Amino acid sequence: MAEPVMKLYIEATDNSSIETKESGLVWHHQDANPGFGSCQAKEMLEHLEIVLANEVVVVKRGQFIIEVKPQGVSKGIVTDKVFTSIANDERKADFVLCIGDDRLDEEMFEIIENAMSRIASPQCCSFCLHSWTKTK
Repeated sequence: MAEPVMKLYIEATDNSSIETKESGLVWHHQDANPGFGSCQAKEMLEHLEIVLANEVVVVKRGQFIIEVKPQGVSKGIVTDKVFTSIANDERKADFVLCIGDDRLDEEMFEIIENAMSRIASPQCCSFCLHSWTKTK
């Protein structure tokens, strides 16, 4: 149901594209006219939220993207499962690296920050790198 809507916006927005992932669909507009692409993203977000209101999916806006994926699928959930497994096995991490480029990664950073006391060895190095600007 999301793909036909995204295809409408590809036709209307030069240099935009759809990426099919295992976990969902992503509409990219980083190469489109900045003002028009941002306007189209806002409109598409509202359009998808209405069309998909009764579906078990999440529609999110990131930096130059609109993403549609099933509820319960996120980097944060996967990160939590990995760190919980490490903690349950009483293992410790010597190094943790996390990189993100938009606000959709914030949940993952929070999970890592909260888990470090459970999974970090005394000599553990951890780095969380993020870079993004707010989208309206």
